[in-house]
Amino acid sequence: MMSLSSSSDQRTTLYTEAEHLSTFSQIEAIDYHTTHTVSSIRFTPYPAGHVLGAAMFLVEIAGLKILFTGDYSREDDRHLISAEVPQGIKIDVLITESTYGIASHIPRAERETALMKSITGILNRGGRVLMPVFALGRAQELLLILDDYWARHPEYQRIPIYYASNLARKCMVVYQTYVSAMNDNIKRLFRERMAEAEEAGNVDKGGPWNFRFIRSLKNLERFDDVGGCVVLASPGMLQSGVSRRAP
Repeated sequence: MMSLSSSSDQRTTLYTEAEHLSTFSQIEAIDYHTTHTVSSIRFTPYPAGHVLGAAMFLVEIAGLKILFTGDYSREDDRHLISAEVPQGIKIDVLITESTYGIASHIPRAERETALMKSITGILNRGGRVLMPVFALGRAQELLLILDDYWARHPEYQRIPIYYASNLARKCMVVYQTYVSAMNDNIKRLFRERMAEAEEAGNVDKGGPWNFRFIRSLKNLERFDDVGGCVVLASPGMLQSGVSRRAP
């Protein structure tokens, strides 16, 4: 969330920190599939995929049914359920994000294979991999992909993987808490990790989010920049911060 609007000739403050903080008391947590009424307007949230907790909203105004959504995904990935289309309801108006509205994506499995081929190719020739990511959403999916690949390919386990984002590290607590809101793949991994931890006499509260081959990099200044590695760092657009300074 940005508090500034900028152009080539002016910068305007949209809101102050005090105004931002004053909104916290007005936030109310609601569940998917529950209908709420505000000033005669009914709205019901449905899962949107995309990131944990994302929602599309069915809004009903004077009998008109509007489905409103930002980013959404109709494909299961490694941790999220897909977007859920309201069933048995005739939608009169659809308002949606449409960046890839006319694009056909390569199947997810093929994209993962191409990604790992690119990463391992760089590592095999002695290079280091920097992956600029957004702290929430794709970063967690990429961490799952990397951790799984390293588990299945012992020849790369000597090469460290780091994620360098304070926000991503804080978000991990949320992911560890809301495993029940994720798809069957994560729930299965969670049960397996819990069983392994119980058998070993350990406590593993994070399940699949306690990565086996990935470490959080808390301080870039103390990073020993030697040898091959993979670093996921935010922000994703490389405009500032850790991803601009990481190796």
